[in-house]
Amino acid sequence: MTGRIEASGGTVLSGMCFYQSYAREMAEANGWKRLATNSAKLVNIVGGYGYKPALLSMAACIDAACDGGRIAR
Repeated sequence: MTGRIEASGGTVLSGMCFYQSYAREMAEANGWKRLATNSAKLVNIVGGYGYKPALLSMAACIDAACDGGRIAR
């Protein structure tokens, strides 16, 4: 699954505190604007870093990553 996500241009992060890991700088360096997560806490925080977050189930996050960032609604 990780290979499919990375092959579509996604990044898999594990075991880290995203919003305390230079979230704004990572967005700027990589041209990231959107973020799919199953964490309501992260959705509430990363908007302040310039992201447009989407609160989704874990399955929907994985599907979006495997589909190159397209979110099925």
